[in-house]
Amino acid sequence: SSKAGELYSGTNKDYDNVFTCESECAGIGGDSGHAAGTIEINSGVVYARGYKDDNGTSGGAGIGGGIGGNGGTITIRGGRVDATGGNYSAGIGGGSRGNGGTITISGGKVKAKKGLDAVGIGPGAGAYNATVVLTYGDVYTAMWVESDSYGGEVTLKKGYASGVDQTEYFLAGTYTESSSSPEWNI
Repeated sequence: SSKAGELYSGTNKDYDNVFTCESECAGIGGDSGHAAGTIEINSGVVYARGYKDDNGTSGGAGIGGGIGGNGGTITIRGGRVDATGGNYSAGIGGGSRGNGGTITISGGKVKAKKGLDAVGIGPGAGAYNATVVLTYGDVYTAMWVESDSYGGEVTLKKGYASGVDQTEYFLAGTYTESSSSPEWNI
C-alpha cells in the first residue's frame, strides 16, 4: 500500500497490491520489448522493482526498459528513489539485453540495486552502452547515490571522497569501464 506522496511500483510482491504487469517489465518504464521513453523524477518517494522470479526468467529494470528494452532518458532531480532491477536488468537503466540510455542524476537520494548479472546503474546484462551523468551543486546539497556497480560511460561533474574515513577519492571526469565501487556517496 502507498502513503500520500509515495509511489510503489513493481511485480515481485515486495509491496502489497502493487502489480504493474505479469512478467518481463520494468517497475517504472517499458513493458516487455519496449524502451522506457522519458522518465523524470523531481520529488517524492519512489520505490520501483523490475520483474523477478525464482526461475531466473529475464526481467525489466527497476526504472527503465523492460526485457530487451533500452533505458530511454531518465532524469532524477530530487526525492528519494529506491530501484531494484529484475533478473539480468539494471536497477536504473536497461532491461535484460537493453542499453542503459541516458541517465542523469542531479539531486535527491538514490539507491539502485542490480538484478542478477547486471549493474545497478547502466545497461542490462548482455548490453554495454549507457551514458550516466552524476552532477550536483555545492557540498551542502543532500544528494546521495548508492549503486552496487555502474556500466557504460559515467561522468562525474565533481570529485568526491568516499568511504567511512573519506580516504577513497574519485576525481571529476568520465569513466568508461564498469566500476565495482559499492557506493558512491556525493
